[in-house]
Amino acid sequence: MSNQGDFTRTHSSASTDSSKLRLYRGRTYVVVADWRIVETVDSHASIGISGGGFEGSYLLPGMVQGDAGTARFPVVLDAGSDFALDLVIGPGEGAVAFDNIQIIEGGAGPWRRDFENGFALVNPLPDPYTFTTQELSGARQRTGIQRIDGTQDRLVNNGDPVTGSLSLGGG
Repeated sequence: MSNQGDFTRTHSSASTDSSKLRLYRGRTYVVVADWRIVETVDSHASIGISGGGFEGSYLLPGMVQGDAGTARFPVVLDAGSDFALDLVIGPGEGAVAFDNIQIIEGGAGPWRRDFENGFALVNPLPDPYTFTTQELSGARQRTGIQRIDGTQDRLVNNGDPVTGSLSLGGG
């Protein structure tokens, strides 16, 4: 996909047909795509989902010819309709190649990873999530759970013991 230096346009884009690619309100999807900057982009490039006033997108971190990577981000379709996958290049010049595009339903929710002496919790969704006592104890039936005493997000990482459930804000 390319933009040929037309600064009078707000952007160049390509979108899927919402009647052919069906995405449903109230569901969570993970968008995955490989991208490569073919010609340096003057402003920005993104991939996302939009429809009926809803927009969830990933701004590509690269702009210079040769930059490449894989976009992977969750989208919660909590509003809108007639959703479409959008590929966008902002005004100016540039070209981006998108490949291996996937839209996967589910798989984006909060998760945990167990370690020998503890575990980590992550909530990548935009809304807060409450881990139940059962989810916190996990397969290893952990007890005496305590928050780390960290320097980032002191409301969560304050060293306090966890009694009952635990809520994490949205990502």
